[in-house]
Amino acid sequence: MDHISPALEDYLEAILILSETCPRVRIKALAGLLKVKAPSVISALNHLKQKGLATQQPYGAVNLTPTGRRLAREIYGRHKMLKKFFHEILGLRGAVAEKEACQIEHYLSRETIRRMLSFIENHEAVQKQRGR
Repeated sequence: MDHISPALEDYLEAILILSETCPRVRIKALAGLLKVKAPSVISALNHLKQKGLATQQPYGAVNLTPTGRRLAREIYGRHKMLKKFFHEILGLRGAVAEKEACQIEHYLSRETIRRMLSFIENHEAVQKQRGR
């Protein structure tokens, strides 16, 4: 698959998040979540459809393809891991951890992510042994 931009990754992540709480993901809901205008959502959605990551019937709900869902889960997983690292390990406030995770989740290599996950798991194991 072609590389997709950080902005398109944000759209995939937003579609996934909304699809977990809403039976039908709409353009307006995506625009609200991402704090953008509807034409921006439509443009991004057209790119995602061209790449085979999303579908939409005319004026209908937005859906992720199986490939789009897999990629969105991967992106969202990175986001959650980074937020946890920043908040629970580095001690950043929740809002700061959220913002920082969103900003850098698109730029880390798989190796960096793998090592951070390993670090978090080891840290949690040590904390559990200490009874915290």
